[in-house]
Amino acid sequence: MHPRYQSHQSSRPTRTTNPTEMPVNLHQRPIQASEPPDEDLQSATTLPENVSIEKGRVIVVKIGTSSLMREATTDDSSTVSATAGRMLPKGEGELAVSTLALLVDTLLALRRDNFRVVLVSSGAVGVGCRELGVIQRPKPTPNCTPAERAAIMAKIQAYAAVGQSVLMRTYDRFMRMAHQPIAQVLLTSSDIGSEYQYRNARNTILELLDMGVIPIVNENDTVATEELKYGDNDWLSALVSTAIDADWLFLLTDVDQLCTGNPRTNPDAVPISVVPDINNMNVDFSSKATGTQWGTGGMNTKITAARLATSAGVRVGMIHGRHPDRVLDFVHDKPKRIGTVFEPHQKPMSGDRHRWISHCLPPKGDIHISAQAAESLRISGGRHLVRAAGVESCTGNFPANSAVRVLLDGVEMARGMCNFSATDLMCYAGKTGSEITKMRGEPADDIVINSQNLAVLVREHDRANGVAK
Repeated sequence: MHPRYQSHQSSRPTRTTNPTEMPVNLHQRPIQASEPPDEDLQSATTLPENVSIEKGRVIVVKIGTSSLMREATTDDSSTVSATAGRMLPKGEGELAVSTLALLVDTLLALRRDNFRVVLVSSGAVGVGCRELGVIQRPKPTPNCTPAERAAIMAKIQAYAAVGQSVLMRTYDRFMRMAHQPIAQVLLTSSDIGSEYQYRNARNTILELLDMGVIPIVNENDTVATEELKYGDNDWLSALVSTAIDADWLFLLTDVDQLCTGNPRTNPDAVPISVVPDINNMNVDFSSKATGTQWGTGGMNTKITAARLATSAGVRVGMIHGRHPDRVLDFVHDKPKRIGTVFEPHQKPMSGDRHRWISHCLPPKGDIHISAQAAESLRISGGRHLVRAAGVESCTGNFPANSAVRVLLDGVEMARGMCNFSATDLMCYAGKTGSEITKMRGEPADDIVINSQNLAVLVREHDRANGVAK
């Protein structure tokens, strides 16, 4: 290792480890969600209870394709990237080199200040299109056939395979100039759909941070057919930040701040500097416009990511992607800073299992509960669970032990693993344990989701109005 980094490594905070903890073997055969690992293998990859990460020193930065790529534009911004974009032929796109360089400098500044940093970076598909001379990203249409959709997805995944190597090579060239080691971490929803594999990914990222490496995380677009649904890695950045107990998650977007409406279409939209409670935010997201043709996210996906991250105690900052250096203003609490801060939940969910359930398991259906049942979920402390008597209805055709959303009037209160299938739950909804026992003719449990399998997202203090401008 370069001597300059040896000195940095010796001074950085370290996490305590169990002396008996075995190293993670990245070449082990993957274990399916339904297949419990053997005892020795599980102990090798489960984070010990005494592992701690020093608060205030872990930062996740997410940059999307619309910030990394620039295209021919009439944007009158004074940034170098916008100026270069105005000179591009119509329909062409390329990497925004000045933005990329400024991003790298920002990450280096954080590392030299002894912060541990993770970068979640999109851009593989856009860069791959550029490399192969494709001027428009292919997108499935609502009316396309399954065969046509499969063909389009194959093209997108092929472009990702080309672009990912170029993107990582570019990051490496920039970082190598400052002798900063980086690592590529590619994940898919199936990788983290197993609690065992979720912990394995978490341990690997933590180990890289302990080595002084900057992990660069991206969804493995070459095999992840759900890529379009996750919103340009916004969801993935929330997952990573909560898994490693980050203090900040910075979402780089194409606007300076969150506003009460879309500033492109609503001249009365007002900027918001601080959101104390994201669950009571009064913002209009009816516009579905996104920044460029290369990106797949939007403000909705970023708010979803912020909601997931803040529920786990992570503070979220939203800033303009063309000014990644503004991250430093927030980290160092500068008085004049441009962006929006989402304050973390006052009593965040704890435990790897609850975070895994709330962040990693795609819901297969919805359970609609009564106001009284929702009130019991809001109460801080105690043993949270959902009983059949509090269920009004359910939607979706899910089997037993599926991940579901728990809703009150369309608002997600919690997420958990349902003990009943949708068919059985519709029969038992609104009934007590004794009534279910009488229906079945044998002793029956009325618990729909028990506390171990229930991640509560909205609690008692969330009833307060929470938007500050």
